[in-house]
Amino acid sequence: MNTSKQVNVMIGLLFVSFLTIVGYLFNESNRQVVETEEITHRNAERGARLFVQNCRTCHDLEGTGGIGAAINNKAFWIYEEGNAAGVPATPEGEAEAIRKYLRETIECGRPGTYMATWSQRFGGPLSDTQVNHLVTLLTNDPTGKQDFWDLVIEEGHHADEEQFATVLEEELGRHPTIEEITERSREVTVVIDPTALTVNTESCGNWAPETKAQFRGRDPFAAPGEATTTVVTPATPTPPPADVSDADATVMVQMTEWDMIVDSPLPSGKIAFQVENAGAVAHEFKVIRSDVAADGLPIEGGKANEGGLEILATILEFPGNSTQVTTVDLSPGQYLLFCNVPAHYQLGMAISVMVE
Repeated sequence: MNTSKQVNVMIGLLFVSFLTIVGYLFNESNRQVVETEEITHRNAERGARLFVQNCRTCHDLEGTGGIGAAINNKAFWIYEEGNAAGVPATPEGEAEAIRKYLRETIECGRPGTYMATWSQRFGGPLSDTQVNHLVTLLTNDPTGKQDFWDLVIEEGHHADEEQFATVLEEELGRHPTIEEITERSREVTVVIDPTALTVNTESCGNWAPETKAQFRGRDPFAAPGEATTTVVTPATPTPPPADVSDADATVMVQMTEWDMIVDSPLPSGKIAFQVENAGAVAHEFKVIRSDVAADGLPIEGGKANEGGLEILATILEFPGNSTQVTTVDLSPGQYLLFCNVPAHYQLGMAISVMVE
């Protein structure tokens, strides 16, 4: 090969190399996006496996709530810019606040409740990486292309098939349906009676009830500036005492596991409810006007469905062996007093009272 041909070949090779590099650079951003999505999806799959193995006994098979709170909750969802759902991107500060809230709740559990400490740093079984996998699951797919809870359902069905299909097949004389397998799993797996559980007494980190309510009431679909979540610091502030100086009467309420005790009928007028939590776990106190039976409220997400209810008075979660006071104006009629911490209402923490 003569020199001119060699030069032409070298120029050709350099040109091809140049085009390859340029093409790679042009595609680099797309490659990074795809790789990030794959990593997020893989971590969510690991989170789904961890949830099935560790969490669904209290939070139900699909995170809709039971003894534990409903955590399959859109309030925790985080969206990136240009997501397929077409909703506003979650501001970074808000997104990090949500992740921090979820991460620390998993790590430390919730003092005064049955939510255990899960981080190895505080004596639990999960590594920091595993905790982050669960946070990835709970905050859902930032691209809006899928619902990560579908991964939980898939993983749960697979685990239930392995554990219960053979036993049910022997009992039924045929292969069971997925509904039959799920029902058996719920009977065996989901905790209904909390008396065998241990109350979390750790205090490695906690969030004020008002803060938890803000996170759980967040609307991820709100336009920028309308989101309900504020970036806050974990705390357990002492609420200011209610002004009872002008109350017409004081009514004593005692809460235990799992009962509420109050004398009835109550007087009408401005009533100061002095609510003693004589139990071991955190409770809350709510008042509505209703003539339904004490156990007559519909259940959703492991607690009484408050949709459409006018809550006249509220004391947010407060720990055992403590007392809180709230005031409310009551006219004659039927009222319902209840605790709506997940599972507490179903366990009997409600009482119907008459106001005369």
